[in-house]
Amino acid sequence: MFTQPFHLNRTQQTWWKLASFDGMITDREDYADLADPDQAAILRLRLIRTLATGLTVSIIQRYIFHRIVGESRTIFTWKTLSEGEGIFSGMSLKENGWACLQESVEDESTVVGVCDQQVPRRFGDSSPHQKNSQEFCELMHNMLNDNARMITATLSELLIKETLADIDILV
Repeated sequence: MFTQPFHLNRTQQTWWKLASFDGMITDREDYADLADPDQAAILRLRLIRTLATGLTVSIIQRYIFHRIVGESRTIFTWKTLSEGEGIFSGMSLKENGWACLQESVEDESTVVGVCDQQVPRRFGDSSPHQKNSQEFCELMHNMLNDNARMITATLSELLIKETLADIDILV
């Protein structure tokens, strides 16, 4: 759990922009025929990463994200299926998570709680590919941690910029 020093409404709106990866990923497909696109997003992404060995790998992700806005809190839920390509063929990872953004009872800040679970899976004979399976799991876990740090830092940065944009300073 952590606290953002901004009002719930502004925090959840900014979180929604970040969660939909709008403008952050170029190789993506959005599914536009949603009943309520302001509360849900479905994406297909291709992520390209370079391993410590210098080898470039590719992972396809299918991503479902949902937002439920309440009076004093907002809940985000997501489900992701990641499938490896190339040396990671036959490997997949299911991820389920939620975040609860809630008004602080003490001030105008927002209390954020997050839970995420990753479940890796390997299809076929895993013995000759055990090292690749381990690398795949490590890569996916590192991406989760990197994304969490990026979202937290970017959320704070965007919220500060939005707050400063609302202030008129006369010189």
